[in-house]
Amino acid sequence: MVAILFLCCQLQAAWKSFTKEDAERTPHITVLSSDESSVVLNVDIFGAEVKEIDTKETTDIGEEIFVLFSVGEYAYTADIGKPKLPMVTSVLDVPHRATIQVEVLNADYEVIDLPAMDVDKRIMPALASVPKVPGGIAQFVIDAATYSTDAYYPDRIFDIEEYEGFARGHRLATLKLFPIHYNPVTNKIKFYSNIQVRVNFTNGDIIETKRLIAENYSTVWENSVETMVVNYPVYLRDVNPLPVYYDIFYNSAFSEAAESLAFWKMKKGYKVRMWDATGWSAAAIDDTIEAQTPQATFLVIIGDPNSSTPLPPSGTGASSGDQTDLYYAETDDTGYLPDLYSARIAVLDATQANTSIQKALRYERANFGSAGTDWLKKACLIAGYDPSGYQTVGMATNWYCRNLLVPHGYTVDTLVIASGEEEGRVVNQINAGRAWCVYTAHGGRTEWSVGYYSDFTVSELTTLTSNLDMYPMPCGHCCLAADYEYSVDCFGETWDRLSNRGGICYFGSVPSTYWDEDDWLQRRYFDAIYADSVPGNLYETGRFTQWGLYWINNNTSTSRKRYYFEAYHIFNDPSLDFWTDIPGDMIVTHNDVVFLGTSSFAVTVNDAGTPLED
Repeated sequence: MVAILFLCCQLQAAWKSFTKEDAERTPHITVLSSDESSVVLNVDIFGAEVKEIDTKETTDIGEEIFVLFSVGEYAYTADIGKPKLPMVTSVLDVPHRATIQVEVLNADYEVIDLPAMDVDKRIMPALASVPKVPGGIAQFVIDAATYSTDAYYPDRIFDIEEYEGFARGHRLATLKLFPIHYNPVTNKIKFYSNIQVRVNFTNGDIIETKRLIAENYSTVWENSVETMVVNYPVYLRDVNPLPVYYDIFYNSAFSEAAESLAFWKMKKGYKVRMWDATGWSAAAIDDTIEAQTPQATFLVIIGDPNSSTPLPPSGTGASSGDQTDLYYAETDDTGYLPDLYSARIAVLDATQANTSIQKALRYERANFGSAGTDWLKKACLIAGYDPSGYQTVGMATNWYCRNLLVPHGYTVDTLVIASGEEEGRVVNQINAGRAWCVYTAHGGRTEWSVGYYSDFTVSELTTLTSNLDMYPMPCGHCCLAADYEYSVDCFGETWDRLSNRGGICYFGSVPSTYWDEDDWLQRRYFDAIYADSVPGNLYETGRFTQWGLYWINNNTSTSRKRYYFEAYHIFNDPSLDFWTDIPGDMIVTHNDVVFLGTSSFAVTVNDAGTPLED
């Protein structure tokens, strides 16, 4: 009953057009010009979705029905207690040492009386995101001073946010535009249908910027940055790309598994460096990572903090307060932004190490035994039960992801778990073969708490699954299930340890997670793979998951940006190529001999008679 009420009170939305566009349209951002000293952006906003939220049902002490304006998939302002209003964000690549200055070149707006557009309620205040813990519910706060002041909020059109640290030499900043300003006393809004700005980069050091990026230049990394920013620097186009390095740190007991992984990655074209890190401290591992020239693009730790010869986490998260491997990936010691794609193969013995790595190798080689390939176009998205009514958040997230998958030929099962329901339907999905197995709701160190009062446990994952050679990508947007330093096997690290079944890897959080941030994260890594809004798309597990984390950092106002980078981990190979379609037979042609002194070598790859690019 609570979930039904929550759905009725939060999810009914209506499109309100503020221009001549009657059909729903997302904001359109155009780069009018871009060079090393400035970027000019034109932003058109056509309207917003409006939905009612009954705070009596969705918060602890709220007593009023408010409205919320949403603009596409963009996030909101987050000053607690003040009006929650949509932002339109653009991520900027800023030269080192430059001062950022913003000029508003044009701002077309209309003052709109909300009752005249059939909106007779106040815009809701921003509330803190709700943790996925027992009894978690939004704490209602309203800033009485702001809501009783006859003035528009916010009092500006834009903000610039900069971040602590660099992203492999890139200095990132976010331009936040506020298309809706709200006067709570008059119940009117200013709606900006067009905003044009010039962002100036004054006194930037282009030579230093180019040097810092070029010394660790990775085409794989640069491609990801180019999908994030609106003004990828032209002066980087002539930088000579360096080899893509893959660094492996392993426990000596796992040398055979490490060598098999290294051999396969070299065959794929990576330069591989390996270290037997038995007995090493976190500082020794970190110093070795940072000493490499160039630095790795991919990094994997093969070992577990709980083994007889542990490979430790990089430290304790400054924000999460729990163990994290983030700071192995943050290599310039300037903040928290990762500079490479990292993962951990959390195994206790050689058998587990060989199992985990051989599964990854067979998966990448499309060696699925007798399982066939039909399961690669099937997905399972699970919304666990929540007694406070937040299950509908997971349902909406899964519906968004389903709508990305279906046009790509997927069959998608969206499971809505009932209160107290056991793991049976989830296990049936896994055993039938699924490419995706994504869960959002509550969890613990040894389980997904699918029915809240009932669990899908490590023991059940181990004994009930029989998905022979059909390894899903399991993602757990829940608390604690990836706590790889726990005294017994955690739920997340179990998936890829299971021989010939289980999962290909696991993506999940060590500490507790939050409903809003988990919603953003899941949507955005699905975008990275399947949405047209991400040019080129990202298919390696480390890349598309990190893209989602960077999106939270760059495009929201949450206070948990560092927390989420520290919290989420991948178990298994971060460079693993995720299958998004049925593997096909390709014909490769080339000369039989490479002659001495040859500077280029032509290879043609045809798929069903059509040459493939790059």
